[in-house]
Amino acid sequence: MGRILNYSVIISLKSMLKIEKINSILLFILIFQAIIEKFLLANIHLAILDYYNEIIIIMITLLLIYSLIRFQKAKKILIYSLVILFYSLFQILIRKLPFYHISQSFLYIECVVFFTYFYSLGDSQKINTLEYLTKYYKYLTYIVIFASIIELLNPNIINNILGTEKFERGINGFYLTSIFGTTTGLSQFCITVIVLSTVMFGLKNVYPYNKWLLISVVILSFLSFSRKEFALIAIYLIVTNFIIKNKSINIKHYLLISFTSITIVSLYLLIFFKKANEVALSDGYVRFQLIEYSIRIIKDYFPFGTGPGTFGSQLSLQYPIIYEKYGIGQNILGYNGARGPIYDAFFFTFTAEMGVGILIYASFMIAIWKKQTLVSSALMRTTKKFVILTIIIIGLFAPIIMNPFGLICFSILGLITKPNIK
Repeated sequence: MGRILNYSVIISLKSMLKIEKINSILLFILIFQAIIEKFLLANIHLAILDYYNEIIIIMITLLLIYSLIRFQKAKKILIYSLVILFYSLFQILIRKLPFYHISQSFLYIECVVFFTYFYSLGDSQKINTLEYLTKYYKYLTYIVIFASIIELLNPNIINNILGTEKFERGINGFYLTSIFGTTTGLSQFCITVIVLSTVMFGLKNVYPYNKWLLISVVILSFLSFSRKEFALIAIYLIVTNFIIKNKSINIKHYLLISFTSITIVSLYLLIFFKKANEVALSDGYVRFQLIEYSIRIIKDYFPFGTGPGTFGSQLSLQYPIIYEKYGIGQNILGYNGARGPIYDAFFFTFTAEMGVGILIYASFMIAIWKKQTLVSSALMRTTKKFVILTIIIIGLFAPIIMNPFGLICFSILGLITKPNIK
């Protein structure tokens, strides 16, 4: 009897420690970084929460090292991260930066590490990881919907808990943030749910979520009134529905999809973002200022940029030499220790730091674009291209190569891409 019990315990432990479950749990809890940051802002201080994101990144890195040692896969794709690090070291030397600026470069290769680890998994491990992750997101979706209903009935409850800042958008100033505390957090969650649902349909030919749950997610994305995210969701849904119904897309379909997408997105922006658009198109708009500064810096420091941790990055706030040289004010850097909109034109500021090094990332994305999908179908190929375009478009405004949503996107890319490099 004792041997049987011991054997059953071992079997249970092995089941709990399945790599697919570990993978999906790590990706699932990654999304809570934004939520935890909101609670930290509400003066809930726990030491472990200060390193929440770093702990997950270290675990993924260790899993990647283990995978490389055991299975000897994906060595070539990992070269991108090594090239980035060596290039950053070269920048540090020629720009005479403190050596600790290499730490910023380690943040910049997170996306490569996440993609490479999930890309290196076997086909069955990828599918199982996606299944577990989809199931966990299903449970979270119910919580998000419940919180959104409370927010609809009494917005102050959620807003007071999460300290949500109000902006001029939505219906008479109302928009949803749910448990995320930001419109982008909610809308990016909706993108992830819809992409996972479509991926599982591509793999299993059946949706993992019922119709009403998916409709609720689309409604949430609409009511978040986050412009770029909802526009991406609308276009993606139109394209994938055409593919599912027609199995392929011809020129007529492309024209109809383009017309429908442009019409829906234009009406959405004109109706619900009148005041926000007026600000966005004004000369004093912060993103325009950041873009102008970035272009000047790119020209002045061509071809190698200012170096890691010098402009538009976390470390740059402790190394303000570039900001002082170009007279960049507190309206961009932030007042009283609070972070300003320094990240809000990320790919422009990032290019100012990296210089021609941005081409390394471009070649990395092109390499992913060219690779085969786990299942060869128009739906899966379209989904892979959509995730890549999402990374590029949102990356124009946010540090997507190292924030939770971006790392989840790179992980999904790794999971739906078929390895062809040993």
